[in-house]
Amino acid sequence: MAARPAAAPVPRLTRDEQTALECVNAEREENGLPPLSVDPVLVEVARQHSADMARQGYFSHIAPGPDGPSPLDRYAEALGRKPGTVVGENLATCDAPMIGLIHENMMASPGHRANILDPEYVSVGVGIWTADDGRVWVTEMFRGALPQTRR
Repeated sequence: MAARPAAAPVPRLTRDEQTALECVNAEREENGLPPLSVDPVLVEVARQHSADMARQGYFSHIAPGPDGPSPLDRYAEALGRKPGTVVGENLATCDAPMIGLIHENMMASPGHRANILDPEYVSVGVGIWTADDGRVWVTEMFRGALPQTRR
C-alpha cells in the first residue's frame, strides 16, 4: 500500500480572513449545512487573485488579457493538475476593511449567496488584500469534494 502524501499545512489566516470564514460558516450552519474546511491551496490562490486585482486595477473573476485565467485555471495551476472538482468564487471590494458589511452584501446577492450555501462545496479559501490607499479586495474560493482515491 502506497503512503498518502501529507496534507499541506493550513496557512495562518489574517484576522479579516478568519472573520470572513466565520461569517461563511455561520451562514452554512444557520441553513443546516456543514462548515467548510480551509483549503490551503485555495487560500493562496485567493490571496494572489485579490492582490492581482488591486495591483492591476480590475475587478473580475477573469484576469485581463486574451488568456486571462479563470478561477478553475488558477486553482489547477496552483495544484499542478486539473482538480477534478467544481470550483466557485465570490469577489468583493470596499473602501475599508468592513468584512461584516462585505459579507452582508454577498448574502444579499443571489450568486454570492448560492456559492456560500452550495451543499456541494466542502472547502474554502479566503484571500484579502488591502491596498496602500486602504481599499480592500476579497476573494472567496470554494471547491467541491475531491474524488476518492483508491486505497
